Amino acid sequence: MAVTVLSDKTKSEIQALYRRLGEQDPHFRPRKGQQLLIAEVAKTLGGDYHRQQRLLMAEAGTGVGKSLGYLIGALPVARHHKRKVVVATATVALQEQLIKKDIHQLVKAGLQVEARLLKGRQRYCCLHKLRSTAAAADLFADVSLYQKLLDSYARGKWDGDRDSWPKPIANEQWRHLESDRLSCSGPGHKDCPYGKVRTNPEQVDLWVVNHHVLLTDMVQGGGTLLPDPDDCFYIIDEAHHLAESARSFLQEHSRLLADKDWLTKLPGWLDELQGLVRKDSLVGPAMVVQDTAQELAGGQQSVYQWLNRQPFAQEAQYRFAEGKLPGWLKDVAEDQNAAAQKLNGKLQQVISLIDSDSAPKLLALQEQLLTAMEGAERLQKLWGALATEQKIPWAKWLERTDKDLVLSAAPIEVASQLKHKLWEKCAGAVLVSATLQSHQGFSHAARELGLGSLEGCQYKVLPSPFDYPRQGTLILPKMKTDPGDSAFTDELAEVLPQWLPGNEASLVLFASYWQMEAVVKKLEGKLPMAPLVQGRENRQAMLEAHALRVKNGQGSILFGTGALAEGLDLKGELLTNLIITKLPFAVPDDPVSQAQAEYVEAKGGNAFTTLALPHVARRLVQAAGRLLRSESDYGRIVLLDRRLVSRRYGRQLLDALPPFTREIHP
Repeated sequence: MAVTVLSDKTKSEIQALYRRLGEQDPHFRPRKGQQLLIAEVAKTLGGDYHRQQRLLMAEAGTGVGKSLGYLIGALPVARHHKRKVVVATATVALQEQLIKKDIHQLVKAGLQVEARLLKGRQRYCCLHKLRSTAAAADLFADVSLYQKLLDSYARGKWDGDRDSWPKPIANEQWRHLESDRLSCSGPGHKDCPYGKVRTNPEQVDLWVVNHHVLLTDMVQGGGTLLPDPDDCFYIIDEAHHLAESARSFLQEHSRLLADKDWLTKLPGWLDELQGLVRKDSLVGPAMVVQDTAQELAGGQQSVYQWLNRQPFAQEAQYRFAEGKLPGWLKDVAEDQNAAAQKLNGKLQQVISLIDSDSAPKLLALQEQLLTAMEGAERLQKLWGALATEQKIPWAKWLERTDKDLVLSAAPIEVASQLKHKLWEKCAGAVLVSATLQSHQGFSHAARELGLGSLEGCQYKVLPSPFDYPRQGTLILPKMKTDPGDSAFTDELAEVLPQWLPGNEASLVLFASYWQMEAVVKKLEGKLPMAPLVQGRENRQAMLEAHALRVKNGQGSILFGTGALAEGLDLKGELLTNLIITKLPFAVPDDPVSQAQAEYVEAKGGNAFTTLALPHVARRLVQAAGRLLRSESDYGRIVLLDRRLVSRRYGRQLLDALPPFTREIHP
């Protein structure tokens, strides 16, 4: 039996906060799902279920109000236990929504909390770089922009965050300014925008970050960017993205010739450095750097030449089966890893000998060396991964570009990393999303995220406030062709007009961009109005045009792919007719997915059942979730893929969807 450790004082504080929230917002409506989420978060983090493993995986669908729910449940408990709260989201947009809307709403209701938003450091400008760039009128055509940025920062009108500048800043402009880990880490940078965000961290109760920041802190051992994990309660929002984010974050690569080029230039930079810094202590490390850089450059060239002679390297992409490299390449990978490790260490020693108050010419050289050190770190990680044969193999592959060959490596599973470096280290964690279950319940997500073997983890489904049978209808029309047939695209173009009336707000979701474009071409002049097509103009402009049409009573049609199947919030009259043309099975053409399937099959499993079905179930639920965004919304979903009734797995996918009223045509 669980021992209740959540104090009466903490419970009263949570209840009072929820009550005041309703009193200060006339539009606030108590929701059973939200109240249950608050209770489950509080009980889990308070230790009611398990004193050591305070872990919760909660599926909270649209309309539950999960952001306010987990904040109200976590913050009073954290204060009672003298812990910090870290909320990690998948996107910068949700970070800003939490700070500007949800947390602001709680503060108005009387919650005392010091909250701070922390993005990846590349989202902030480096003040030193900004001053240098603004002064370089002869080098940059856009110097007026940099002068405006500098002036606005100096007057306190801009905080140095790229996203808070009123107009978008192009990548080629921003790259001259962005803060980076190596060149912007010294004491002279404490007044830079990124440094200011991280000042006095002990005063912060709540950090709002994204998955990338959380993972960066994780691989650095925890407690570098964020508070120590054992002092933290983690809230992972949009947790269904975390495993994919971690695999992408841990991927390493090398453009063989591009990396050879900077390695070849590195000895010359060291000669230039020794001409400017006349220190005896520099001579030894500089010589090692020069020799090691030449060794690494030679290795990069040898690998390029050897691979270029292999038949498989003529393909656009080639994956090394079971993560095993040919013998010669594995031996070279071991040598390259050792050389990169030596180069990295000696470069750090060299850079430490450059004074922080050096002349501009020397500082520019220092920037080059810092970039080289980042490259050495990357090469060390890549060649180390390529040289090692892990118990669970990594995906290892080769890609051909116009002028280069790219070697890459990425883990196919991240469960053990997340388990040992996050869940077992932190004081407690809540993972929440609208779609954590698949047709297998929570088992796939728990296994993928490293929670499956932790006995203290709780699994909860929070009831939606929506009356699905009343608010929505799911229709499966009769179709003549299967999505795998070549004639399916033609049939889509034939049947879509009957499901796209001119007086409704419609969204048509396609499984691929090419099929969407093919159908658009076939439908020219056959629809009540020209559809607004994803990719033909930016997303915001497309959605604004859609909203204007609906407001004017014209009806509107949006055509899109997976990018519009998640995170799109079209409330009320903005969406009443959702058409899903095809089950969103991912095409397993990327090396990581292929390696995952290969590993499952090698262990005697079924890759379709283990990997493909859980993913398509989750993506289908996400797509269907576009229709209803509030208790007053209504509409229909038309699903044009008859595999839901013609395949054995179809029933599992149908049952994963919300309980809409169903119309299945024979």
